[in-house]
Amino acid sequence: MDDRGASQTQRDGGRGDAARSSAAPPAHRADLVLFAVYFLLYAGFMGLTAFSPETLAIRVIGGVNVAVAYGMGLILIAVILAGVAMFTYRHGDGSPTS
Repeated sequence: MDDRGASQTQRDGGRGDAARSSAAPPAHRADLVLFAVYFLLYAGFMGLTAFSPETLAIRVIGGVNVAVAYGMGLILIAVILAGVAMFTYRHGDGSPTS
């Protein structure tokens, strides 16, 4: 099929110049950092679950055990990191909205 009549957007699948560049835009690098932070926090939770389940049974503030507190903390951190990611997309280079 001949794509001489197709626009650049149609030929590159709508990805634009960022997809053709070997360097990731700053917003994408920030996303990788945010992913790494969450991954380490989640790996810590899984490590406790696998290797120290008795630690998860310890009661902390308000009678809630460590497992529930850590799990709720992971959910809260995920929401915060999503907000940070949205901020980097709106205000960083490579942003779909800038």
